[in-house]
Amino acid sequence: MASGIDNLLGTAQPCTNVPADGTQEIVAKLYTRYRDSYRVANFVVGVGQICKFLAVIFALLIIIVGVMVLGNNSNAANNSIINESTSGYYFLFDVVFGVFVGLFGFIIGTLISAVGQIQRATLDNTVNNSHFLSNEDRARIMGL
Repeated sequence: MASGIDNLLGTAQPCTNVPADGTQEIVAKLYTRYRDSYRVANFVVGVGQICKFLAVIFALLIIIVGVMVLGNNSNAANNSIINESTSGYYFLFDVVFGVFVGLFGFIIGTLISAVGQIQRATLDNTVNNSHFLSNEDRARIMGL
């Protein structure tokens, strides 16, 4: 039987194939610990996914706003900084800068997601090698 905080929160999961020598309480505590660890790892992976998504959005916004500014300045008076002779360079700079921002953010997001995936793999290894858990408990903890 689980005791303490597990009973108060109702998070202890009964195990049917654990010996009656107090191992069931250990399994319930391990389940809570690993569940929280998997939540942290999933959160880190989610942050990486959000970073990658925002990087692509920001890159597209930079390119779109640059093209809009270029279009508005081509219709403006001749004393504008961007004229027809420099508009090609401005457009090229805008696209290159947008792609750079997108790639940089995407790489950062990929690295953040990789950290979360490494956390998941480490947890899977730890759960798999735990002597206190049965195969059914391992599968339940890993979400399989």
